[in-house]
Amino acid sequence: MGNNTSKTGGDGGGDNRARAPQRTQQSGGRVMNAITKNKKTATMLEKKIAILEKKKEKQIADAKTHLKAGNKRKAMVCLKRKKMIEKQIDNYTNTIFTLEQQATVLEGAQLNANIVETMKDTKDTMTHINKNTDVDDVTDLMDELAEQTDNANDIQDALAQGVGM
Repeated sequence: MGNNTSKTGGDGGGDNRARAPQRTQQSGGRVMNAITKNKKTATMLEKKIAILEKKKEKQIADAKTHLKAGNKRKAMVCLKRKKMIEKQIDNYTNTIFTLEQQATVLEGAQLNANIVETMKDTKDTMTHINKNTDVDDVTDLMDELAEQTDNANDIQDALAQGVGM
């Protein structure tokens, strides 16, 4: 705690703004890490699906071979394995879809966090700018400007009349 006080001058107000970009960068890095992990996992699952597709084709071929040889029992076992492999492929395919969906949600959440952080920074900047501005001072200034504009117009009108001709 002592470190934060010495860095911010003790008021705590600057501390949040100083850490906000770092927090956004850290969460952005975490999001990218999670998305990268999702993509790597999806790629690994796609490779496993390709292997399983080959195994499935082999089971089909083996079933046909056993059927031609008249061994229905072995052919049925091969078809059951094929069914089991297809179920595994479906599970992996659904998992890939879920990973892609999570990556999209993460990207959206990061974008939302960046937008909120930008809005907070804008609010803080506007608060700082408006801190020394008083509405009454602005009203007085506008009244004075209007008065000076009227004076300038009166002078312009007087000059436009010319000399008594």
